[in-house]
Amino acid sequence: MALTSRPTAVAFPPADLFSPSSVASTVTGQGSRLPPRHRSGCARYVITEWGTPPGRRLGDDPGVTEERDAGASAGGDDARAWDERLGWAFGLISDDPEERATALATLAVARKNARDALDRFNELWQLTLPLGTEEQYREPAFRQAYERYHDVCNHSIPEGLWNLPIGADIRTWPGLPYALLFLEWEARHPQEWTRHAKAWGTKQGLIRDVAVVGHDETVRTKLIDLVEVVVQRAHRCKDREYVRVARAVDCEDLRGRLDTAARSDRPWARCHAGYVLWLLDHPEVPSTRHVWRTWLAGATRG
Repeated sequence: MALTSRPTAVAFPPADLFSPSSVASTVTGQGSRLPPRHRSGCARYVITEWGTPPGRRLGDDPGVTEERDAGASAGGDDARAWDERLGWAFGLISDDPEERATALATLAVARKNARDALDRFNELWQLTLPLGTEEQYREPAFRQAYERYHDVCNHSIPEGLWNLPIGADIRTWPGLPYALLFLEWEARHPQEWTRHAKAWGTKQGLIRDVAVVGHDETVRTKLIDLVEVVVQRAHRCKDREYVRVARAVDCEDLRGRLDTAARSDRPWARCHAGYVLWLLDHPEVPSTRHVWRTWLAGATRG
């Protein structure tokens, strides 16, 4: 599986495709099912981080099939479609500062488009709320805003990574290179990641998703690299999840790198690598705060 595709052109959906003024005119126009007393409203944030209204998930919406939602979330696309939308993002992990700066500028535009689409969707959510759930999702303007939001999100990260189709095999998912990219960006450039795309829940979810056996050698090597990088730094939120990855790709290579880190002169590396090695030797033990503190107290006394 290719992990370094970099298309030269980036094409976002047109920003003026769905303006707030056209939203209002569509919803309140002739033939609209919206009651007259509700033909005005204000934006209201009702979409959760994962891109659907609270209490809902993709595939649950009346009249919206699971296959349609999988396509809207890019889950059903092939690798070429992913590269066309997000190939620019490989610049985020480049060693060249100028290339990273270009990718960050592209990301800023993509995330602004996603925020704007979210605002427009929430305006329609407020306006059509009195229709009830069934009718709301049949309202043409509302459905257009819903689809527009997901389309725009597919051109950005982390938004484009939020909707792995239910039951999909992460090992063959075309979005896997971009999930690994997002994790590598956080591992190697944590300050830029935090400033421009901080999403701890996404980090946790992706780590858990990729922590499975059976990856090809290219992906396994990438995951081993990530574990090695993470154990050598001060703890960051959700880093403990990488124990799952270490257990999934446990091998002589990984243990050799961890052993080297555990014998280094860096305190964080010694602690983290030693802890992960101990957990690899005790697969029945969960990685929890209590286990970490207990192990650390014993290691300190030793």
